[in-house]
Amino acid sequence: MANHLNCQFLNPVNIGTEVKADWEYSEISCDFETLKLIKSDITDSEFFLTKTINYGDFLIIFFLSILLIFTIIKTLWNFIFSKK
Repeated sequence: MANHLNCQFLNPVNIGTEVKADWEYSEISCDFETLKLIKSDITDSEFFLTKTINYGDFLIIFFLSILLIFTIIKTLWNFIFSKK
């Protein structure tokens, strides 16, 4: 599945001189289908999160889950059958 971004750069600003122009854009407007915009009310910062999970994410979650389950079982086993 290919993700495509449709972005428009808006409001060009020349931060250089008239002789040597250095154009930057002050706004960007994008259409995201698989990304979710997260905005902070406190710091006015924003970032994007993907709304999909890939194979690498699945493997990491799977192995961390196995490790967590093994640790819980081992702790319970040692608590119930502790050597006195």
